[in-house]
Amino acid sequence: MISLLPVRAPPWTALPCFFALSMLPLKAEDLTLEWILNPENTRALAAPRLRWLPNETLLLDGLAKPGTERQLELFDPRSMERSPFGNPAKLLESWKGLVGESNAPKRVSMPLEIASDGRHFLYDHRGDLYLVDAEASGVRRITNTEASEGSPRFSPDGRWLAYVRDNDLHASEVTSGRERRLTRDATADRLNGTLSWLYWEELMGRRDEGYWWSPDSSALAYLQTDESMVERYPLVDHEPSMPAVQWQRYPKAGAMNPRVRAGIVELSSGETRWIELPAGSEVEYIARCRWLPDSRSLALQTLNRAQNRLVLWITDRATGATRQAHEETSRTWINLHDDLHFLPGGERYLWVSERSGHRHLHLQDLKGGPSVPVTSGEWVLRPAHGAETYPGSVAWIDSAAGAVLLHAALPSPIESQLYQVKLDGEEKRRITEGEGSHVVTVSPGGRYFVDAHSRSGVPPRVTLHRIDGSLLSVVHASSSEKLAAFSLASPQLFSVPADDGTQLSARLFRPSIIEEGRKYPAIVYLYAGPGSPAIGNRWDGIWYLWSQLLSRRGFAVFTVDPRSSSDQGKAKEDTVHRKSYGDGELKDILAGVRHLKSLPFVDPERVGIWGWSGGGTTTIYAMTRSKEFRAGIAVAGVSDQRYYDTFYTERYMGTPRENEDGYRTTASAFGVANLHGRLLIAHGTADDNVHLQNAMRLAHELIAAGKQFDFMLYPRRNHGIGDAAAREHLFRLMLDFWDRNLKG
Repeated sequence: MISLLPVRAPPWTALPCFFALSMLPLKAEDLTLEWILNPENTRALAAPRLRWLPNETLLLDGLAKPGTERQLELFDPRSMERSPFGNPAKLLESWKGLVGESNAPKRVSMPLEIASDGRHFLYDHRGDLYLVDAEASGVRRITNTEASEGSPRFSPDGRWLAYVRDNDLHASEVTSGRERRLTRDATADRLNGTLSWLYWEELMGRRDEGYWWSPDSSALAYLQTDESMVERYPLVDHEPSMPAVQWQRYPKAGAMNPRVRAGIVELSSGETRWIELPAGSEVEYIARCRWLPDSRSLALQTLNRAQNRLVLWITDRATGATRQAHEETSRTWINLHDDLHFLPGGERYLWVSERSGHRHLHLQDLKGGPSVPVTSGEWVLRPAHGAETYPGSVAWIDSAAGAVLLHAALPSPIESQLYQVKLDGEEKRRITEGEGSHVVTVSPGGRYFVDAHSRSGVPPRVTLHRIDGSLLSVVHASSSEKLAAFSLASPQLFSVPADDGTQLSARLFRPSIIEEGRKYPAIVYLYAGPGSPAIGNRWDGIWYLWSQLLSRRGFAVFTVDPRSSSDQGKAKEDTVHRKSYGDGELKDILAGVRHLKSLPFVDPERVGIWGWSGGGTTTIYAMTRSKEFRAGIAVAGVSDQRYYDTFYTERYMGTPRENEDGYRTTASAFGVANLHGRLLIAHGTADDNVHLQNAMRLAHELIAAGKQFDFMLYPRRNHGIGDAAAREHLFRLMLDFWDRNLKG
């Protein structure tokens, strides 16, 4: 369901496939599933990965070339020259000398971390850490242990490297390799500096970010997690002869959460000072942690269990004294964000709030001065998903000029553009050009930015700009020519009215050939999770090509975002409080479907619906609460929200004890007697996100109700069902299902 960030793309866009097919130009009628799923084609259409180095040089990893032919490049904005990253051959030879030819990597890829000197780069290879010196083109092994090291990060001054081994924090001096163990009390259920599944999946956006270096590189703040009280869920592997069980600590809605506390460990002494929050604070989650610029204070953000009270605390590093600096409350819930930015001096900070019903930026004062709205209006800031750094809305703060660069859903709610605005809220102006979606990454010194710009049907183009927006160079041209042979027709982006007149974002791929007087089957794809739109004016990768393939096979493909999913303001999300994935979303979806069925080329009797994860949940609900669909496919869907985790589910639903009726009325498992149309359920048996019990419970209820259905399990596959064989099997299964149930 299960949106992990405020906006999430369909699940396969970030998952690899491994077909070894060549990228050959095809005729228009030859767009095939094999071509779409071929990872070489996917990479050729994507933007290069990029990182800014401390000296304001770009490090690029172009994806267009296959495998070992790819090489890292440096791009200097001052000279506009490209050069190789180090000496690739010498680097690989150095690596072979350390681990042997058979164990060495085949290419030098994008590093995990870059030191502040811009010369040393960190890699994780087969569970150990290696340091690459780009100038000397040499490799040095940092760790050589049986246990793996996780979450490595350089200190800000580049002298130290911290990491987690066996759930304890360690730090190594980069020059000498001398290691210090900073915590010593870890167990399988007590985690220091690394996260539980719940925090990794739901609170930290799948970043194992459980510790933070102080700006002066002398201490680390970290989270300690005790999850011994959290329920264990069995993930069963049915091979080889006797099944093996992997136990996962997974708190179901209403159950016990892990206990988490924050501490500061001094690098010099290895001693931890635990942060004591005031009694009665109602802290259930420590959601964010950030050092103030002077390294003397630490900012913590906490949430209560109901997630309707978020508090910003400031802790004194020396004394441990903690005070409340800011509080956000809501009658429903509060969405987390990555936009807490302290200005020089540390007394003022930028903060995103949805208190107005829309996501906007405010200038706050730690001493209690008035809050100053930096942005306002009936539009929202747009998190910069796809950026290599934090996916916040703020791209750059120019303290000297008193201005900020930020991503905003303007002028269209399905776009993302970069704007500059003064900290007093005046002089807002647009920086980026061209409709669609822009993801901007600013250089460390604030002189340049790169802009990854795409729009619907057009793969990303990456350009280099001065900070004022003036164009300097095209770093990567859009790979649109690789699609030219297919003669693809762009989808329509428009809006349809809900029953009360609210405009809902919609998208339509028409059948590629429409004969006059003939009606065609249609497929509705959706996600429908709160604040998680499926529609955006951006390049959608495999999803876009998959829709084009369905279009060529004679289907119309339609998507509509319910108002609560549209990411057009918290006020719209709040309409599904205590009843998410229920009638509120379905009512808007059916308004969109009525428009679809009114089109002269659509056969209203042959409409299907499908989705993955939260979209699978919505599909099952729609087919058991309406008669609008002839067939549907639910991949990795939730059949009863009591089976999903505490943090995500309770944000919208409360606990099962508080909201028994809401849980029952939204549970598809309770409505299967009213199933209308043929349903295909697909699920991975090793899914650690939406557990297999959801599919098994649904199958049980369908059998008890005497309902025929289709059922496909993918052994040993997780939530994404992402390996080549399983992915091809699933997509072919879906094509066959649509042909049998909508074309007949």
